[in-house]
Amino acid sequence: MAGSIRLRLGEQVLKRWPALKVGVVTTSKHTGFSTFRISMETLANDIMRHLKSRFSSVEQLERHLHVKVWKHVYSSFGDSPKSVIPPPFLLCKGILEGQHVSIQEDLNTLKDLFECAYLLPVTIIDLNKVRGNLVLDMYKNGNILEGFPGNLGRVLDGEVVYSDSEGILTRFWNYAVSSRVQPSPASTCCTFLFEAPEFVITNEAFDSILAEMTRTLEEELGGIVKGAKVDAENREMTIPLSEYSRHQLSQ
Repeated sequence: MAGSIRLRLGEQVLKRWPALKVGVVTTSKHTGFSTFRISMETLANDIMRHLKSRFSSVEQLERHLHVKVWKHVYSSFGDSPKSVIPPPFLLCKGILEGQHVSIQEDLNTLKDLFECAYLLPVTIIDLNKVRGNLVLDMYKNGNILEGFPGNLGRVLDGEVVYSDSEGILTRFWNYAVSSRVQPSPASTCCTFLFEAPEFVITNEAFDSILAEMTRTLEEELGGIVKGAKVDAENREMTIPLSEYSRHQLSQ
C-alpha cells in the first residue's frame, strides 16, 4: 500500500468550471460490511420520506437546479447518455414513482442514498486499487481505458474524468466507475466524492453536506472517517493511506 494518495483538480477542468467544489470523505472499513452500526432500512426510510416531502412529482424533481445543472453538464460531453433524469438521480425518480427500492447493507447503497439526500452525484472509489495519484480533469489522448461496459462509447476529448497513473477511472465525470476501482465487500479504504460544478450551492451549504455525510459514515462504519474539500483555492489534498492501514492493524 502506498503511503498516501494525492487528489488534484486539473487546470482544464478548473478553467471550464472555476467555481467547482469537490467534497471528499474517506473511510476505513476495517472489518468489512459487518461494521454497519445503524439500520440501513431506517436511514433509507428517512431519506425517502424527506425526498417525497420535497417533491410531489418527477416533473418537479426535473426542475430542481442541481438536476438541471448536471443534465447540462452531461449533455456538454456530446455522446453522453441521454436521459430526462440524469443517471445519478434515477433512484430519486423511482422513489417518487412508487417503485420498490431494495436496500442492501453496502457502500454502493449508501452512495445511492446520499445522491437522493443531497441531489448531487456521488462517486465511490476503492483507494487501495488506485495506482499513483488521483486527478480530476478533462480527458487527454493516451489514457488507458478498461473496466467499462462497451455501450458507453468512445471517450471524447474534453470529457471530464477521474484518472490515475494507469488510466481513466470514471466516464462522463461520475456516470460510471471502472470495475478496476469499484469497492467490494473486502474493501478497507474508500473515498466518497461529490461535486458542485457551478454556483448551484453556497459554500456554507456545501460544507454542511460534507459534515453531514462524514457524520453519517462515522455512525454507519466506525473506523477513521475524514472529510475535506478541494476547489480552485485548495486544488490538492493528501489522503494518508498509511494512517488508515495502521488503524486497521490496531483493531
